[in-house]
Amino acid sequence: MTFTVLLVEDELILRQLLMELISPLSLEVIECASADVALGHLEREEIDLLLSDIRMPGSLDGWQLAQIVWTRWPSLPVILTSGHRTLDSYQMPAHSAFISKPWNLNLMYEAVKAYL
Repeated sequence: MTFTVLLVEDELILRQLLMELISPLSLEVIECASADVALGHLEREEIDLLLSDIRMPGSLDGWQLAQIVWTRWPSLPVILTSGHRTLDSYQMPAHSAFISKPWNLNLMYEAVKAYL
């Protein structure tokens, strides 16, 4: 069984870094530069984990995308990250996590690995 991560990050260098970071986990990763594009993938494909930045251009940001996921796909784990905003655990479902930027590579790797 292939585990699929939907990676949503508008900054190319961070998207590439995250791809490199989680590549040893042998996951299928779908990369998106916006939450708008990510929503289309969620509607068409089987996704096992959403990893998204919060602040992004487009009609949806990562927080809005996460809220849609929690409503439409409540069992889908979500990891959110941001350098401009912080979230407390009470603001998110139990199967979700927030990692503040700049994040520690090991912490991010372990967070993704925890949902496999």
